[in-house]
Amino acid sequence: MTDNFDMNLTKKLTKRYRSSRKKDKQEILNEYCKITGVKRNTATQRLKRKSVLPSFPGRMKKMKQKKRGPKKRYLSFHHTIVRKCWELSGKICAERLTPMLSVYLESLKRAGKMKGYQEHDIQLVAHVSVSTIRRIIETFPEYQQSDTRKRKGKSTLYKEIPINARFGQEVTKPGYFEVDFVCHNGGNNQG
Repeated sequence: MTDNFDMNLTKKLTKRYRSSRKKDKQEILNEYCKITGVKRNTATQRLKRKSVLPSFPGRMKKMKQKKRGPKKRYLSFHHTIVRKCWELSGKICAERLTPMLSVYLESLKRAGKMKGYQEHDIQLVAHVSVSTIRRIIETFPEYQQSDTRKRKGKSTLYKEIPINARFGQEVTKPGYFEVDFVCHNGGNNQG
C-alpha cells in the first residue's frame, strides 16, 4: 500500500516539480520528504527521473545521461584502417608508422583495399598523432602477445643470438660476449 501511495505521489509531484522555479522546487522537496520520510537527495533523484517502469511499479526508470568527456574522434573503422597500415608496414612502432601513414594509405588505395571507406575518413587517419597511433596499436591482440620487455635494439636479435655476459669468469664454450667501449678515465688517456 505504501509503495503504491509513494509512486502515485511521485507521479503527481514530478510534473509540478519540473515546471516550477527553484524556490518552488525547494518547497515541493520539503513537502515530499515530510510525507514519504525519504532523504532530500533521494527525493530529488525520484522527482528528476522521467517516468515509472510499467512492469516494476516500485522502481523508476533513470534518465538517459550523456557520456561525460569529449566525443570520440576515431571510431572502430578508423582503428581498422590503422591496423591495415600497421600490418602493411611489418608491424612497426607508432613513431615509425606515423610519418609513413599517407604512403601506406596510397598503397592500400591502389591495391583496392580501401573501397569500403570514405575519403574523409582516410584523410582523418592520415593526420593522426603519434600518441593516438600508439594507443590504437596497443589494443591489437598481436601487439599484446609480442615481447613487450624494453630492450635496446631489436628484440628479435636477442631471440636469435644467445648473448652471455660473464665478466671475470672462465668460459668453457665459444659464444658471443658483450664489450663495453666506454672510457671511464674522465677524458684523459694518460693514466
